Amino acid sequence: MNLLENLFNFVIMARQVRFSPLTQLADAKPIDWEVRFAYRDVALRKWLSARGMTPGEGGKGFRITRTMEDIHLLVSEGQKDLPGVDWLLPQTPAEKMESNTPSNLYEEIIGRYLDRLKVSRYSPHTIRSYKLAFTKFLIGISPRHPNDLKKNDIIQYLLERQKKDYISATYQNQIINAIKFWYEKVEELPRKNYELPRPRKADPLPKVISMEEMQSMIRQTTNLKHKCLLMMAYGAGLRSAELLALRPIHVDSKRMIIRIERGKGNKDREVPLPAQLLPILREYYQRYKPEIYLFEGQKTGTPYSSKSLQQVVHQSAMRAGIRKNVTPHMLRHSYATHLLEAGADIRYIQDLLGHKSITTTEIYTHIARTRKPPSPLDSFIL
Repeated sequence: MNLLENLFNFVIMARQVRFSPLTQLADAKPIDWEVRFAYRDVALRKWLSARGMTPGEGGKGFRITRTMEDIHLLVSEGQKDLPGVDWLLPQTPAEKMESNTPSNLYEEIIGRYLDRLKVSRYSPHTIRSYKLAFTKFLIGISPRHPNDLKKNDIIQYLLERQKKDYISATYQNQIINAIKFWYEKVEELPRKNYELPRPRKADPLPKVISMEEMQSMIRQTTNLKHKCLLMMAYGAGLRSAELLALRPIHVDSKRMIIRIERGKGNKDREVPLPAQLLPILREYYQRYKPEIYLFEGQKTGTPYSSKSLQQVVHQSAMRAGIRKNVTPHMLRHSYATHLLEAGADIRYIQDLLGHKSITTTEIYTHIARTRKPPSPLDSFIL
């Protein structure tokens, strides 16, 4: 039995959960999955619901929105928590090692690879992403050992992925990072030997809405939970994942701060709690009484879904008469831009946004209105 069969082989038992993709599988894109199990199994239904499973359309069946990697992580968690359950997944290319590849060789490679990722304290999400990308790399070069490859062999592998899988520039960068991690961190080979060319990618300016448009969105939203979501997303400049991971204990009304734990890059930070948000947040808490997450979905104890958040933002923008396609992340961009326009120091904004590099924050200087001189045309008397 090869390594991937060891990783993804699920012991056959009486209780079963089957995940079936409702759309075409994608490497790093969340998709909708149908979840099938014995609905009378209350304990199993409760466990799945606590991890984001919701009723399907019209209340028929159950659905969950996750990436393929997240589903594998969920299954691994389920195997530990519910040892009497058989978890069934569709087979992916990453589960098909070449038959002539010695299993102990790949066990050693992947084992060392994962150990180095873990000891380096990479986040669970990064570990999953790197492992999947590197496993597919091993499949693509099989039966050769990665240390037997030349730089051009790896370039040919990347070209093949471009041709067959139409991978994006962003995902190609992720593949390169995963491959380089093996050579540079695990094997500690000279970086110059595997300095792979990076794909050119677009560098678009962030899209924002005006303060007046944001104010109109909030005013036109009458649903209390939806209004709190909008005000928190914009007023604290949060990423969607950060917003949906908030718990009541993260809001400190005495210090007037919101604590974001394990944000992007596995970093914690604190941002000011807007004074106008506090009374509305208190009213929301008294009415909805969230138990685990500050913003919960239909099932108590489950986080509000990112898809529902997108719908809230989109519908609020439509009611406000905004024709742009407004997304949750645009509220974060708008928050940063409006702070800059109000004269806030860019390094302060960097801290609020949780950016590792000031260069990332400086992109907002290109769209902030107060930073742009008027056109010479405006001085003409016509």
